Amino acid sequence: MKITGVDLFTHRLPVTRPLVLKHITITERCGCLIKLTSESGAIGWGEAAPLPAFSSESLEEVIQQLNDLAPRLIGLNAPIALVELTDGFHPGLCTHPHAPSVQCALEMAVLNVIAAHESTSLARLLHKRSAASIPVNGLITDDPAIIESARTLLQCGFNTIKMKVGRNSVSDDIDRVRKVSEEIEGRVVLRLDANRAWQFDEAIRFAESIADFPIEYIEEPLADATRLPEFCSITGLAVALDESLIGMSSDDLLSHDYSAAVILKPTLLGGLERTAALARAAHKLDMKIVISSSFESSIGIAALAQFAAAYSSPDTAAGLDTLNRFAHDLLSESIECVQGRIDIAQTSKAARSVDESRLQKIDHG
Repeated sequence: MKITGVDLFTHRLPVTRPLVLKHITITERCGCLIKLTSESGAIGWGEAAPLPAFSSESLEEVIQQLNDLAPRLIGLNAPIALVELTDGFHPGLCTHPHAPSVQCALEMAVLNVIAAHESTSLARLLHKRSAASIPVNGLITDDPAIIESARTLLQCGFNTIKMKVGRNSVSDDIDRVRKVSEEIEGRVVLRLDANRAWQFDEAIRFAESIADFPIEYIEEPLADATRLPEFCSITGLAVALDESLIGMSSDDLLSHDYSAAVILKPTLLGGLERTAALARAAHKLDMKIVISSSFESSIGIAALAQFAAAYSSPDTAAGLDTLNRFAHDLLSESIECVQGRIDIAQTSKAARSVDESRLQKIDHG
């Protein structure tokens, strides 16, 4: 399949309330989109949306790299073997090093255009027995009324809730977790995410104080991640790797067998191919595989949901409940989350309804 057209766009999505990312607060989510067209007229979209405070690259750097990349894509063949996600993108389509989110956008767009060319969904392209639907975790971030937030997520049918901690004092976080735990009464799974907020003694205190609460795992509790094995040994609390995975190879993961789960974010990890390699390694280590977003638009979420249908652990909730943070959508047909699940066929159909009137086209010559 030959690529005959490349178009670039940017997007700006206002958030429904300020989004706190570590030490940064943002009021809009910005990203860059690449649209590929094949010789048959098939179209595939990819998104590069570097996440402030987490990504190493800026949006300006992303736009420059995609501008440089676009002319080199015209006329290139995209073989079906790329869907195996086993280093097929190197060196043919990746003759230059790209920023993680740029690599993600390129792979996403190429795989999407192959799927469209083959008249199938991205999920089925990646795995013929991909899941028909995937569960997602409801998200509680800096919600001031956490009991009401938890109650709403229960009413919406979520079976897993993820709660951000580490943004207040340890005592406040213990109290917040206690309130949510009492509200859900063990009816759903509770996950925690600290984003490396704590020193070792603080994390130990927190873990000991919530020992009686049913917690599936806590993501990255320590500022010093090298002490995670020690933390697990002392507290018995299951941990999940997130930030630690950036720059880690699938072989490196073997030395982290203390981890109960991996939180895989293709935008930060550098694409679907690298994410797939980590997922395969995690599967061999019996770790839960949780595909998660970095607050991408609906275009990125559609691809991540289909990737999760192919690569997530069975019945493990993905971290994709982020679209409700945006004031509007980039798809004419929105992705539906019903009873805490995303239907993959509906998502695949919705992904083809990109509303280009909400995008700003980039002239790349």
